Amino acid sequence: MTTNTLPKRLRTPRRLMAIAVSAAWLAHTSIAHANPAGMQVVGGTASLSQIGKVLTVTNSTGAILNWNQFNIAAGETTRFVQSSASSAVLNRVLSSDPSLIYGTLSSNGKVWLINPAGILVGASGRVDTAGFVASTLGVSNQDFLANRLNFQGSISSGQVTNEGTLTTPSGGSIYLIGATVSNSGIITTPKGETILAAGERVRLVDTGTPGVTVEITGSANRATNLGDITAEAGRIGIAGALVANSGNLNASSVVEDGGRIFLRATKKIELADTSKISANGLAGGSITTITRENSQISGELVARGEISAQSNTPNGRGGFVETSAAAVKIEDDLIVNTGGGQWLIDPLDFTIGAGNGSQTISGIGATTLQTALGSGSITIQTDASPGGNGDIFVNAGVAWSSAFADLASA
Repeated sequence: MTTNTLPKRLRTPRRLMAIAVSAAWLAHTSIAHANPAGMQVVGGTASLSQIGKVLTVTNSTGAILNWNQFNIAAGETTRFVQSSASSAVLNRVLSSDPSLIYGTLSSNGKVWLINPAGILVGASGRVDTAGFVASTLGVSNQDFLANRLNFQGSISSGQVTNEGTLTTPSGGSIYLIGATVSNSGIITTPKGETILAAGERVRLVDTGTPGVTVEITGSANRATNLGDITAEAGRIGIAGALVANSGNLNASSVVEDGGRIFLRATKKIELADTSKISANGLAGGSITTITRENSQISGELVARGEISAQSNTPNGRGGFVETSAAAVKIEDDLIVNTGGGQWLIDPLDFTIGAGNGSQTISGIGATTLQTALGSGSITIQTDASPGGNGDIFVNAGVAWSSAFADLASA
């Protein structure tokens, strides 16, 4: 694939998707918005002070606040002063207006913002906190105080959109949760975690472990990344009924092992040709894209772009890549590099076809497969679950030469 002829063709869909996301908020831009107003203290303690365009909220650990509106205009700042980085404050918006953040939201602690009408961080918006939760699904006071990420909403819940810059210090976390979630901006959580989750109910369990559980309910909820999400040596997750990535997901590290990235859907995952997913490091990281419902693989995965989980040192250990769905369509321009690691392809049925053309059924082109075998081992594992026979059809010859590559089937 030659890179000098592709950018205009490839980037146009991504640009149009970003425009479509922005257009969804145009109806709200005429709403007058300034710093948050109408604070009511529900739990803990909190006090306000305003100097010019800076609103400072000093709150106790675990404070729960209700607001009539929670907006931050461009050039304005809302700052939460807390006791430590582990302290958290819960902010609920009671009005029917969405929260529009075009200015700066900052805190030395964690800030939770709950607004069922919607949350938008605009292109000029900046969030710089020890941790940030933005959700249009509700959370109980008890769950918040226990730091349980258990959110419940409805089909009328709004969307969460980031077009700005969200950052945390090392080890911080950012969770964007709603009926629809989209990022076209920049999110940075070094050695921490970023999760975008779309559903009518979202439950995040054991987020700091390799076996992170994301429970999603809802059949049409979409989570989309068009921007840049970076978690050096950390974790990145996108989950929903429908998941799409046309941007950059980067959990790589120069000085540590690569991190972990997962994309999980119940209906469909689509990786655009501009999609770039990387978890490189001293040892390669882990990248999982899986479509699963009711504990069985389901739906469709269409894979394009680039996936890399390799070591960045000559003698380092390769990483792990998984592409699993009822139908796994590996397109001709997908590049998978595990650097001597393992690529698992796990559909119901699978076909190895001639050349490297687009796949109309679950399968891969022989040329694409051969190229990937130059990077590491590949296991094609089918499942005779309802809807499939567990067949692997080899309709074209596959030949490769590599010191560490191996093709296995099960």
